[in-house]
Order: sequence, then structure tokens, then C-alpha cells
Amino acid sequence: MATLFWNVEFGLLGQFNWYSPVTVTLLIFSVVLLNLWFVCWLCFRIIPNNFVGVVEKLWSVSGSVPERQIISPNGEAGFQAELLRVAVVG
Repeated sequence: MATLFWNVEFGLLGQFNWYSPVTVTLLIFSVVLLNLWFVCWLCFRIIPNNFVGVVEKLWSVSGSVPERQIISPNGEAGFQAELLRVAVVG
């Protein structure tokens, strides 16, 4: 049978030991590294030279912004009273 994929009996995958400790360790390490990269990709943003970043806190121990107030000066959840300048921020 001719297939486009490697045959387990004749290809290199048939000689490869998938259950060796080195293979399992490399597989776990690569999955952890991929997850770490994904979390960093979600958390960090690059602010260009001609932009300013507005900080919005999604949750806080001290509660949310009081009524009739847009900006939270005391660190509550909501738009913060600080701006971020050019940098990589997280």
C-alpha cells in the first residue's frame, strides 16, 4: 500500500521509541513552554511611540468604582488614573 504518510513498519516512526523517558520529558517540556508562551502573548502588549495605554483593572479586592465616577483613583476595579507610555507592558 502506497500512502503519503510514513508507514509505521517501514518508516522512521516505527524505529522511534515514544515511551522513552527522554521523549516524554521533551514532550512535557515543549507543552509547558508552549503554554507559557501563550500566557505571555495574552498578558503583554507593545505600546507604539505615538500611542498611550489606558489601564483597566477588571477585578479588585477593594471593590469597583463608585457610582457617578468614571476613573478609579484608589485602585478599585475600572479605568485607572494612570497612563502607560511607550514600552512593553504586562
